[in-house]
Amino acid sequence: MSAYAIVGSPPPDQPPSPLKRATVHKHDHSPGHDGCGEKDCAGGEAPRPIVTPGDVVELVPGMQDIYIVGTVDGFGKVTKITGLEPELTLRSCLIEKMENLETLTELERLELYDNQILTLADLTPFKKLRILDMSYNLIKSTAAAAACPLLEELYVAQNRLRSIEGLEGLTKLKKLDLGANRIRSMDGVQHCSALEELWLGKNKIEAITGLEHMPKLRRLDVQSNRLTEISGLQAVTELQELYLAHNAIARIEGLGALTQLSTLDVSSNRIASISGLESLGELTDLWMSSNGIATFEEVAKLGAVLPSLDCLYLEHNPIYRDFEYRKRIAQLLPKLTQLDATPVRR
Repeated sequence: MSAYAIVGSPPPDQPPSPLKRATVHKHDHSPGHDGCGEKDCAGGEAPRPIVTPGDVVELVPGMQDIYIVGTVDGFGKVTKITGLEPELTLRSCLIEKMENLETLTELERLELYDNQILTLADLTPFKKLRILDMSYNLIKSTAAAAACPLLEELYVAQNRLRSIEGLEGLTKLKKLDLGANRIRSMDGVQHCSALEELWLGKNKIEAITGLEHMPKLRRLDVQSNRLTEISGLQAVTELQELYLAHNAIARIEGLGALTQLSTLDVSSNRIASISGLESLGELTDLWMSSNGIATFEEVAKLGAVLPSLDCLYLEHNPIYRDFEYRKRIAQLLPKLTQLDATPVRR
């Protein structure tokens, strides 16, 4: 039976299970509990009260949920953890260092989301680790991840990364999230041949590169970067979802090999023409809000090249100001069921 620990209060929608749980509360030892104040009744200094180790709990085999209440506010410091394999979650605990985890050699999932960790510590003890979530910290390098050859999912979003490191031996990695960092180049991802999902949104990337050996890639997110063109996608022929919103792309191109694509997001770019979609016969969702589409003749092209199109976003384009915007698009694309955020009424 799996066991895992969560240090900190349980989330409001997940109360502790009434069965097989241990809860440790912070103990207050106030002076004067016997009726006297800080001075004893004879006027001298009161003896220091005997404090029992109220922060000690035995981990019973088969225990499923452990909530340690009070860790953040005066409870003290967790100095040793054992017997909590294969999962450990320490969320929002103000942790600054990864320490005292060396005994957890059987860990398969480690989540230290939303702390204040500066450095990804030596991960050598965690040879069985499959999932590592270090999102929302202050980490500057992922080089230590190289010590976990079985890693399948790595999340280091919202940190201080400037480059992609430590992925050379991660041949089993399927999901990689490095969004909201300071990364300028995709150099380093090319080693991850098993990747199925790659999330790099909100960085400083100027070109899509390194995808030549990722035949299993299904989802790619490079939105909110510095792209000026769509390129580098010839090898990812199984791609199903592509997110390129909030860049500086002027035209749709480079999608000829993506015949399995079902969702394309190019919102908030500089696109004025709908050409370049001819090979996307499986596309059901096209998001093009906040671009430069100015005529309904452009929209009419979609009916011929996108037979599966079901959902279209065109709000905040020049044609959006037309009084009959919704009516005219519904006439041009009779198979459309959703326009922007609203179902199409006929």
